[in-house]
Amino acid sequence: KKDGSYKNSGVLNLSELEIEIRHTFIDYLKGGLDINLVCAVDFTASNGEPQLVNSLHHVRSAEDPNRFNEYQKALQAVGEILLYYDTDKLVPMYGFGARLNGSVQHCFALNGDNNAPEVYQLDGMLKTYHRSLTMASLSGPTLFGSVYHAVLRARECLEEGNLGYIVLLIITDGEIHDMRESINQIVAGSFLPLSIVIVGVGNADFGNMDTLDADDVPLVDKNGVKMQRDIVQFVPFRECNSSIQNLRKEVLEEIPGQVEDYYRMKGIKPRFA
Repeated sequence: KKDGSYKNSGVLNLSELEIEIRHTFIDYLKGGLDINLVCAVDFTASNGEPQLVNSLHHVRSAEDPNRFNEYQKALQAVGEILLYYDTDKLVPMYGFGARLNGSVQHCFALNGDNNAPEVYQLDGMLKTYHRSLTMASLSGPTLFGSVYHAVLRARECLEEGNLGYIVLLIITDGEIHDMRESINQIVAGSFLPLSIVIVGVGNADFGNMDTLDADDVPLVDKNGVKMQRDIVQFVPFRECNSSIQNLRKEVLEEIPGQVEDYYRMKGIKPRFA
């Protein structure tokens, strides 16, 4: 324009302008988000009998975190953080792959009460896990399907408009044997306020877990329905150098984004908004 050669390049007319406020995980916490932790523990025989020192279920101490086994460390790492955002501090705890009363159970309450499987706070989680090792005989195979069913039946915090969100923690030592059913249930869960954290303990091949993690290839159920969003985070404990701090960082890395994705998908705002 200085040399007089400038010409008007045109005028941009906006017929409609919409500003979207993208609420964060912190916004939802401040606005009434209630995290509901659910835990499921692997009781298959590949863990080794708890009384053996090389068993993944061998308890060296029920109170000293420095001597916890990997199951105890996983419970502590996730429970310490998520229970802070859980208003009632009640955690349903399940086991799978154990033999009880002569038959294999693929989803049973660790406290022995299938009608009320909740335990109170982190201390209750750790003590219930410890006690359960004396009541269940390790068996198999490793099936996740019944655990998923139990969680998806918890309709009270999965209702539309409710700021209740479930985080299912599964601690397992090996490959699952119901891959197709697990994929079907995960796809169904991707439409609900649900995240699934799978912690792999021991040195097994966890190839199928990487598939369920679905970071690269979205899961598709038997009817051709593709998962609505990523809800699974798989963490092999061996990659955390036996550190509760490292495990805590890894297992909780994706949850804030998954919470944001769900409520954005549903158009649900924090209650203060």
